[in-house]
Amino acid sequence: FKLAVIIKMAAARVATLAIGSYTGKMPFVAGKGEGISFVNINLDTGALEAGPTISAGTNPAYLALDSKKRNLYTVNELPDNDGFLKSFRFTPEGALEELTTVPCKGVACCHLTVDPSDRFVLAANYTSGSIVLASRARDDGHLEASTAAGAFVPFDATEATHVNPDRQEHPHAHQTAMFPTFPNRVFVPDLGCDCVRVFALDDGRLQALEPIPLPAGCGPRHVVAHPHLKILYVITELANTVCVVHYTTTAAPKLLQTISTLPEDFKGESYCAAIRISPTGTHIYAANRLHDSIAVFATGGDGTLTFIACESVGGKCPRDFNLVGGYLVAACQNSDELISFSINPASGRLTHTGNVLPSPTPVAVLPLS
Repeated sequence: FKLAVIIKMAAARVATLAIGSYTGKMPFVAGKGEGISFVNINLDTGALEAGPTISAGTNPAYLALDSKKRNLYTVNELPDNDGFLKSFRFTPEGALEELTTVPCKGVACCHLTVDPSDRFVLAANYTSGSIVLASRARDDGHLEASTAAGAFVPFDATEATHVNPDRQEHPHAHQTAMFPTFPNRVFVPDLGCDCVRVFALDDGRLQALEPIPLPAGCGPRHVVAHPHLKILYVITELANTVCVVHYTTTAAPKLLQTISTLPEDFKGESYCAAIRISPTGTHIYAANRLHDSIAVFATGGDGTLTFIACESVGGKCPRDFNLVGGYLVAACQNSDELISFSINPASGRLTHTGNVLPSPTPVAVLPLS
Protein backbone atom coordinates (compact mmCIF):
# COMPACT_ATOMS: atom_id res chain seq x y z
CA PHE A 1 0.00 0.00 0.00
CA LYS A 2 1.04 3.63 -0.24
CA LEU A 3 1.10 5.92 2.76
CA ALA A 4 0.50 8.77 0.37
CA VAL A 5 -3.16 7.77 0.17
CA ILE A 6 -3.73 8.79 3.77
CA ILE A 7 -1.55 11.91 3.99
CA LYS A 8 -3.67 14.95 3.19
CA MET A 9 -1.61 18.05 3.73
CA ALA A 10 -3.49 20.52 1.52
CA ALA A 11 -6.74 21.20 3.36
CA ALA A 12 -5.49 21.04 6.94
CA ARG A 13 -2.48 20.38 9.07
CA VAL A 14 -2.30 16.60 9.37
CA ALA A 15 -0.01 14.15 11.15
CA THR A 16 0.10 10.40 10.60
CA LEU A 17 0.16 7.84 13.41
CA ALA A 18 1.12 4.17 13.29
CA ILE A 19 -0.95 2.00 15.63
CA GLY A 20 0.33 -1.33 16.96
CA SER A 21 -2.20 -3.99 17.92
CA TYR A 22 -2.75 -7.42 19.39
CA THR A 23 -3.89 -9.80 16.68
CA GLY A 24 -3.96 -13.03 18.72
CA LYS A 25 -4.93 -14.28 22.14
CA MET A 26 -2.94 -12.90 25.06
CA PRO A 27 -3.30 -13.92 28.73
CA PHE A 28 -5.12 -10.65 29.46
CA VAL A 29 -7.01 -9.90 26.21
CA ALA A 30 -8.22 -11.60 23.05
CA GLY A 31 -6.59 -9.64 20.26
CA LYS A 32 -8.82 -8.50 17.42
CA GLY A 33 -6.33 -6.41 15.46
CA GLU A 34 -5.18 -7.16 11.92
CA GLY A 35 -1.71 -5.64 12.01
CA ILE A 36 -0.22 -2.14 12.00
CA SER A 37 -2.82 0.52 11.21
CA PHE A 38 -2.22 4.04 9.95
CA VAL A 39 -4.34 6.94 11.13
CA ASN A 40 -4.38 10.64 10.31
CA ILE A 41 -5.02 13.25 12.98
CA ASN A 42 -6.16 16.71 11.93
CA LEU A 43 -3.99 19.12 13.93
CA ASP A 44 -6.64 21.84 13.74
CA THR A 45 -9.52 19.79 15.15
CA GLY A 46 -8.15 16.53 16.59
CA ALA A 47 -10.30 14.53 14.16
CA LEU A 48 -9.05 11.00 13.50
CA GLU A 49 -9.26 9.33 10.09
CA ALA A 50 -8.53 5.66 9.43
CA GLY A 51 -6.06 4.68 6.75
CA PRO A 52 -4.80 1.28 5.63
CA THR A 53 -3.76 -1.64 7.84
CA ILE A 54 -0.85 -3.91 6.93
CA SER A 55 -0.17 -7.43 8.12
CA ALA A 56 2.97 -7.58 10.25
CA GLY A 57 2.89 -11.01 11.86
CA THR A 58 1.34 -11.95 15.19
CA ASN A 59 0.89 -9.17 17.73
CA PRO A 60 2.87 -6.25 16.24
CA ALA A 61 2.46 -4.59 19.59
CA TYR A 62 5.15 -1.94 19.92
CA LEU A 63 6.66 0.25 17.23
CA ALA A 64 9.77 2.39 16.73
CA LEU A 65 11.28 4.66 14.06
CA ASP A 66 14.85 5.44 13.14
CA SER A 67 15.96 9.05 13.57
CA LYS A 68 15.47 9.90 9.89
CA LYS A 69 11.98 8.31 9.88
CA ARG A 70 12.88 6.10 6.96
CA ASN A 71 12.36 2.78 8.76
CA LEU A 72 9.63 1.34 10.95
CA TYR A 73 10.32 -1.49 13.38
CA THR A 74 7.95 -3.70 15.36
CA VAL A 75 8.01 -6.59 17.79
CA ASN A 76 6.00 -9.76 17.39
CA GLU A 77 4.94 -10.30 21.01
CA LEU A 78 4.25 -14.02 21.46
CA PRO A 79 2.96 -14.95 24.94
CA ASP A 80 4.36 -18.51 25.04
CA ASN A 81 7.21 -18.57 22.54
CA ASP A 82 10.23 -16.56 21.47
CA GLY A 83 9.13 -13.60 19.41
CA PHE A 84 10.59 -11.61 16.55
CA LEU A 85 11.65 -8.15 15.42
CA LYS A 86 10.52 -6.94 11.99
CA SER A 87 11.91 -4.12 9.88
CA PHE A 88 10.16 -2.07 7.18
CA ARG A 89 11.19 0.87 5.04
CA PHE A 90 9.23 3.74 3.57
CA THR A 91 9.95 3.90 -0.16
CA PRO A 92 10.27 7.21 -2.05
CA GLU A 93 6.86 6.48 -3.59
CA GLY A 94 5.19 6.32 -0.17
CA ALA A 95 4.90 2.53 0.11
CA LEU A 96 5.87 0.51 3.17
CA GLU A 97 8.12 -2.42 2.27
CA GLU A 98 8.86 -5.29 4.66
CA LEU A 99 12.57 -6.05 4.89
CA THR A 100 13.66 -8.64 7.44
CA THR A 101 12.58 -10.63 10.48
CA VAL A 102 15.04 -11.65 13.21
CA PRO A 103 14.55 -13.60 16.46
CA CYS A 104 14.41 -11.68 19.71
CA LYS A 105 15.58 -14.69 21.77
CA GLY A 106 12.89 -14.32 24.41
CA VAL A 107 9.22 -14.79 25.26
CA ALA A 108 6.76 -11.88 25.14
CA CYS A 109 8.99 -9.33 23.41
CA CYS A 110 7.05 -6.22 24.41
CA HIS A 111 9.10 -3.12 23.58
CA LEU A 112 11.87 -1.90 21.28
CA THR A 113 13.86 1.22 20.53
CA VAL A 114 16.37 2.38 17.93
CA ASP A 115 19.61 3.78 19.33
CA PRO A 116 20.38 7.43 18.44
CA SER A 117 23.17 6.42 16.03
CA ASP A 118 20.66 4.30 14.06
CA ARG A 119 23.08 1.37 14.19
CA PHE A 120 21.12 -0.89 16.55
CA VAL A 121 17.63 -1.90 17.62
CA LEU A 122 17.20 -2.98 21.24
CA ALA A 123 14.24 -4.96 22.56
CA ALA A 124 12.86 -6.15 25.91
CA ASN A 125 11.58 -9.69 26.51
CA TYR A 126 9.05 -9.46 29.32
CA THR A 127 8.39 -13.07 30.28
CA SER A 128 11.97 -14.28 29.78
CA GLY A 129 13.47 -11.29 31.58
CA SER A 130 16.11 -10.36 29.03
CA ILE A 131 17.12 -7.80 26.43
CA VAL A 132 18.48 -8.31 22.95
CA LEU A 133 20.30 -6.14 20.40
CA ALA A 134 20.01 -6.45 16.63
CA SER A 135 22.17 -4.60 14.11
CA ARG A 136 20.82 -2.34 11.39
CA ALA A 137 22.98 -4.02 8.79
CA ARG A 138 22.50 -1.72 5.81
CA ASP A 139 21.56 1.87 5.11
CA ASP A 140 18.09 0.76 4.05
CA GLY A 141 17.32 -0.47 7.59
CA HIS A 142 17.66 -4.26 7.29
CA LEU A 143 18.10 -6.02 10.64
CA GLU A 144 20.63 -8.74 11.38
CA ALA A 145 20.76 -10.81 14.54
CA SER A 146 23.96 -9.96 16.39
CA THR A 147 26.28 -12.71 17.59
CA ALA A 148 28.57 -10.32 19.45
CA ALA A 149 29.24 -10.89 23.13
CA GLY A 150 26.91 -8.66 25.11
CA ALA A 151 24.23 -8.46 22.42
CA PHE A 152 21.90 -10.69 24.45
CA VAL A 153 21.57 -10.22 28.21
CA PRO A 154 19.45 -12.59 30.34
CA PHE A 155 18.68 -11.28 33.80
CA ASP A 156 19.46 -13.16 37.03
CA ALA A 157 16.29 -14.91 38.22
CA THR A 158 17.44 -14.77 41.83
CA GLU A 159 17.12 -10.97 41.78
CA ALA A 160 13.30 -11.04 41.59
CA THR A 161 11.84 -9.37 44.66
CA HIS A 162 8.72 -11.60 45.10
CA VAL A 163 6.93 -8.76 46.92
CA ASN A 164 4.01 -9.39 44.60
CA PRO A 165 4.21 -13.19 44.25
CA ASP A 166 2.03 -13.28 41.15
CA ARG A 167 3.87 -10.59 39.20
CA GLN A 168 7.39 -10.52 40.64
CA GLU A 169 8.33 -14.19 40.57
CA HIS A 170 10.98 -13.53 37.93
CA PRO A 171 12.75 -10.59 36.24
CA HIS A 172 10.45 -8.87 33.73
CA ALA A 173 12.09 -6.45 31.28
CA HIS A 174 9.37 -4.02 30.20
CA GLN A 175 11.13 -1.43 28.04
CA THR A 176 14.41 -0.48 26.41
CA ALA A 177 14.96 3.29 26.42
CA MET A 178 17.73 5.68 25.37
CA PHE A 179 17.79 9.47 25.80
CA PRO A 180 19.91 12.36 24.44
CA THR A 181 20.64 13.54 27.99
CA PHE A 182 22.35 10.21 28.77
CA PRO A 183 24.45 9.26 25.73
CA ASN A 184 25.25 5.57 25.26
CA ARG A 185 23.10 4.52 28.21
CA VAL A 186 20.26 2.00 27.92
CA PHE A 187 17.58 2.02 30.61
CA VAL A 188 15.45 -1.09 31.20
CA PRO A 189 12.65 -0.99 33.79
CA ASP A 190 12.43 -4.44 35.40
CA LEU A 191 8.97 -5.00 36.86
CA GLY A 192 10.02 -8.21 38.63
CA CYS A 193 13.11 -6.80 40.34
CA ASP A 194 11.92 -3.29 41.33
CA CYS A 195 14.72 -1.49 39.57
CA VAL A 196 15.70 0.20 36.36
CA ARG A 197 18.62 -1.69 34.90
CA VAL A 198 21.29 0.42 33.23
CA PHE A 199 23.66 -0.65 30.47
CA ALA A 200 26.47 1.04 28.61
CA LEU A 201 26.16 0.54 24.85
CA ASP A 202 29.60 0.29 23.29
CA ASP A 203 29.87 -0.67 19.62
CA GLY A 204 27.07 -3.21 19.78
CA ARG A 205 27.92 -4.60 23.21
CA LEU A 206 25.83 -4.12 26.34
CA GLN A 207 27.73 -3.78 29.60
CA ALA A 208 25.69 -3.94 32.81
CA LEU A 209 26.13 -1.02 35.21
CA GLU A 210 24.68 -0.43 38.66
CA PRO A 211 20.88 -0.54 38.51
CA ILE A 212 18.62 2.18 39.88
CA PRO A 213 16.81 0.74 42.93
CA LEU A 214 13.15 1.64 43.44
CA PRO A 215 10.62 1.02 46.24
CA ALA A 216 9.90 -2.65 46.93
CA GLY A 217 6.83 -3.99 45.14
CA CYS A 218 6.36 -0.97 42.88
CA GLY A 219 6.84 -2.84 39.59
CA PRO A 220 8.62 -0.39 37.24
CA ARG A 221 7.14 -0.38 33.73
CA HIS A 222 8.41 2.53 31.59
CA VAL A 223 10.80 5.47 31.94
CA VAL A 224 11.17 8.86 30.27
CA ALA A 225 13.87 11.50 30.72
CA HIS A 226 13.66 15.26 31.15
CA PRO A 227 15.00 16.98 28.01
CA HIS A 228 17.26 19.35 29.96
CA LEU A 229 17.72 18.04 33.52
CA LYS A 230 19.43 14.87 34.72
CA ILE A 231 16.07 13.50 35.77
CA LEU A 232 14.31 10.22 35.02
CA TYR A 233 10.59 9.61 35.50
CA VAL A 234 9.68 5.97 36.11
CA ILE A 235 6.05 4.87 36.02
CA THR A 236 5.31 1.90 38.29
CA GLU A 237 2.62 -0.55 37.20
CA LEU A 238 1.94 -2.15 40.58
CA ALA A 239 2.15 0.87 42.89
CA ASN A 240 0.47 3.39 40.53
CA THR A 241 3.16 5.99 41.06
CA VAL A 242 5.78 8.02 39.23
CA CYS A 243 9.25 7.88 40.76
CA VAL A 244 11.40 10.93 40.12
CA VAL A 245 15.09 10.01 40.05
CA HIS A 246 18.14 12.24 39.81
CA TYR A 247 20.65 10.30 37.73
CA THR A 248 24.15 11.03 36.54
CA THR A 249 26.93 8.81 35.28
CA THR A 250 29.26 9.94 38.07
CA ALA A 251 27.20 9.58 41.27
CA ALA A 252 24.70 7.23 42.85
CA PRO A 253 21.10 7.77 41.73
CA LYS A 254 18.83 9.63 44.14
CA LEU A 255 15.09 9.05 44.46
CA LEU A 256 13.72 12.58 44.79
CA GLN A 257 10.00 11.89 44.87
CA THR A 258 7.32 9.22 44.59
CA ILE A 259 3.90 10.58 43.61
CA SER A 260 0.60 8.79 42.98
CA THR A 261 -1.04 8.78 39.55
CA LEU A 262 -4.51 8.32 41.09
CA PRO A 263 -6.89 10.68 42.91
CA GLU A 264 -6.55 10.60 46.69
CA ASP A 265 -10.10 9.32 47.19
CA PHE A 266 -9.77 6.39 44.75
CA LYS A 267 -9.66 3.03 46.54
CA GLY A 268 -10.18 0.57 43.68
CA GLU A 269 -7.85 -1.53 41.57
CA SER A 270 -5.74 0.07 38.85
CA TYR A 271 -2.45 -0.50 37.04
CA CYS A 272 -0.27 2.12 35.38
CA ALA A 273 0.76 1.81 31.75
CA ALA A 274 2.49 4.43 29.58
CA ILE A 275 4.27 7.64 30.53
CA ARG A 276 5.18 10.60 28.27
CA ILE A 277 6.84 13.96 28.77
CA SER A 278 5.98 17.10 26.84
CA PRO A 279 8.65 18.23 24.33
CA THR A 280 9.63 21.19 26.52
CA GLY A 281 9.69 19.10 29.69
CA THR A 282 7.00 21.13 31.44
CA HIS A 283 4.45 18.32 31.91
CA ILE A 284 4.31 14.58 32.53
CA TYR A 285 1.40 12.37 31.46
CA ALA A 286 0.75 8.93 32.96
CA ALA A 287 -1.90 6.36 32.03
CA ASN A 288 -4.03 4.46 34.54
CA ARG A 289 -5.73 1.23 33.44
CA LEU A 290 -8.99 0.20 35.20
CA HIS A 291 -9.26 3.73 36.59
CA ASP A 292 -9.04 4.55 32.86
CA SER A 293 -7.54 7.99 33.11
CA ILE A 294 -4.50 10.09 32.27
CA ALA A 295 -2.77 11.79 35.19
CA VAL A 296 -1.24 15.20 34.42
CA PHE A 297 1.72 16.62 36.34
CA ALA A 298 3.71 19.85 36.12
CA THR A 299 7.49 19.64 36.44
CA GLY A 300 9.37 22.00 38.72
CA GLY A 301 12.79 23.57 38.32
CA ASP A 302 14.38 20.63 40.13
CA GLY A 303 12.38 18.10 38.13
CA THR A 304 9.95 17.16 40.88
CA LEU A 305 6.25 16.89 40.06
CA THR A 306 3.05 18.66 41.09
CA PHE A 307 -0.22 16.83 40.50
CA ILE A 308 -2.50 18.84 38.20
CA ALA A 309 -5.42 16.61 37.27
CA CYS A 310 -6.57 13.10 36.52
CA GLU A 311 -8.57 13.21 33.30
CA SER A 312 -11.01 10.42 32.40
CA VAL A 313 -10.15 8.84 29.05
CA GLY A 314 -13.69 7.76 28.18
CA GLY A 315 -12.48 4.35 27.00
CA LYS A 316 -11.25 1.17 28.66
CA CYS A 317 -7.63 0.28 29.39
CA PRO A 318 -5.46 3.09 27.93
CA ARG A 319 -2.45 0.87 27.34
CA ASP A 320 -0.56 3.50 25.39
CA PHE A 321 -0.85 7.09 24.24
CA ASN A 322 1.33 9.67 22.57
CA LEU A 323 1.65 13.41 22.08
CA VAL A 324 1.47 14.97 18.62
CA GLY A 325 1.00 18.60 17.52
CA GLY A 326 -0.79 19.81 20.65
CA TYR A 327 -2.91 16.67 21.03
CA LEU A 328 -2.81 13.47 23.04
CA VAL A 329 -4.08 10.30 21.36
CA ALA A 330 -4.93 7.37 23.65
CA ALA A 331 -5.11 3.72 22.57
CA CYS A 332 -7.87 2.04 24.59
CA GLN A 333 -7.10 -1.67 24.34
CA ASN A 334 -10.29 -3.08 25.87
CA SER A 335 -12.82 -0.76 24.21
CA ASP A 336 -11.19 -0.98 20.76
CA GLU A 337 -10.82 2.73 20.10
CA LEU A 338 -8.49 5.68 19.71
CA ILE A 339 -9.50 8.89 21.48
CA SER A 340 -8.00 12.36 20.98
CA PHE A 341 -7.61 15.20 23.47
CA SER A 342 -6.36 18.74 23.01
CA ILE A 343 -3.60 19.85 25.37
CA ASN A 344 -3.66 23.25 27.05
CA PRO A 345 -0.06 24.43 26.50
CA ALA A 346 0.00 26.46 29.70
CA SER A 347 -1.67 24.16 32.22
CA GLY A 348 -1.06 20.85 30.46
CA ARG A 349 -4.66 19.83 31.04
CA LEU A 350 -6.56 17.68 28.57
CA THR A 351 -9.87 18.40 26.85
CA HIS A 352 -11.74 15.68 24.99
CA THR A 353 -12.10 16.74 21.35
CA GLY A 354 -15.11 14.50 20.82
CA ASN A 355 -13.17 12.50 18.23
CA VAL A 356 -13.17 8.72 18.65
CA LEU A 357 -12.03 6.20 16.04
CA PRO A 358 -12.72 2.45 16.20
CA SER A 359 -9.45 0.50 16.35
CA PRO A 360 -9.33 -3.21 17.25
CA THR A 361 -7.18 -3.93 20.33
CA PRO A 362 -4.79 -0.97 19.90
CA VAL A 363 -1.71 -1.13 22.11
CA ALA A 364 0.81 1.42 20.76
CA VAL A 365 0.66 4.91 19.25
CA LEU A 366 3.66 6.19 17.26
CA PRO A 367 3.66 9.57 15.45
CA LEU A 368 5.27 9.33 12.02
CA SER A 369 5.15 13.05 11.18
